Amino acid sequence: MVKFILSILTLLALSSIQVSHALDAPEKPTIIPRISWGANEQFTSVESSYWQEIFTARANYVAPYVSPEVAQKRRDDSRKALNYINQNFSKENTITQKVSYDVEWGFKLAWPQRYTDQVNAIVVHHTATEYDDSLSGMKDILKFHTLTRQWGDIGYNYVIWYDGEIFEGRKWGKYVWAAHSKWNNYSTAGIAVMWDYSYDPINEAQYTSLEKLIKYLAWEYGIDFNNKYYYHSNCSGEKCDTFPLETYRDSTLVWHRDTGHTTCPGDKLYAQIAQIREDNLLYTKWFKTVKRGETVPTTRDDYEVKTPKMQRVVKLLSAYSDEELEKILILVDERLETEKSEPRKITLQMIKIGILSILRD
Repeated sequence: MVKFILSILTLLALSSIQVSHALDAPEKPTIIPRISWGANEQFTSVESSYWQEIFTARANYVAPYVSPEVAQKRRDDSRKALNYINQNFSKENTITQKVSYDVEWGFKLAWPQRYTDQVNAIVVHHTATEYDDSLSGMKDILKFHTLTRQWGDIGYNYVIWYDGEIFEGRKWGKYVWAAHSKWNNYSTAGIAVMWDYSYDPINEAQYTSLEKLIKYLAWEYGIDFNNKYYYHSNCSGEKCDTFPLETYRDSTLVWHRDTGHTTCPGDKLYAQIAQIREDNLLYTKWFKTVKRGETVPTTRDDYEVKTPKMQRVVKLLSAYSDEELEKILILVDERLETEKSEPRKITLQMIKIGILSILRD
């Protein structure tokens, strides 16, 4: 009798509620910290010989001639772009903390690290450059981004190696501003997969790690892939004469080429990321933005029960006695251990929440 009730409830919930999201935190991927892969933190020190050489080179550099009119237009365009973003997208682009000194290593930073209160989207890249091994690859990226590009640190928040290892890129942890997509760095997280994927797809180990990391970051920051987000890129074409930026809305999980004029992350990886986004629309359906300083809940019981869809489940369950609900709860837990269908698994989790909310009352 109880099994029959559970089957009817599951079918009713699936037909009337459609989708929700997984309640428990996803598996946290193993991320290799900078100290373990041998990051040279002196690269980020303004007092180091590396940056002193940069300052000397800057002082002695003779720039190619640019007419006063062209120079003025460049300054005006940059000012217009910054003012436009600050006036219209200040919520997503407000710096709430700046760190200028590395207390752990004891030096002043070449570029202060900045923090925002929320991360709204994930941008995926490929490095394009190929490396012989992961450690030398990470060290090369650190040196190139920090000193050659003079970005003060690695531009990506995370980097994935050929065997699926995930490395910490830019230091300073969650909500830190990185340098991976111009005009879109403040409230996005950047992930790069090592190698060039213009013609070859990433391998299975990389795909598994990439999806696991994306899924975890979505949960950690509360990013719903069903939502849209505003991106900005340098304009191209005739309209550049009137305004320096293009602004458009796209998914909260995108590729570098969707935020600027580039082929990154290659056609093959581009297609694979589209699949990851499609596969996780259901999982992120009810995610709400988790702001800096907030505790990420391991379950979303209260939020779920308040939704109209969840209330229908509770209404269905209210017709049964506490004894019947306790028996159904046992069956739900048993089914959850073996269920392979993601929609059905989520529905079972919703039924479980509904039962627990009734029994607690």
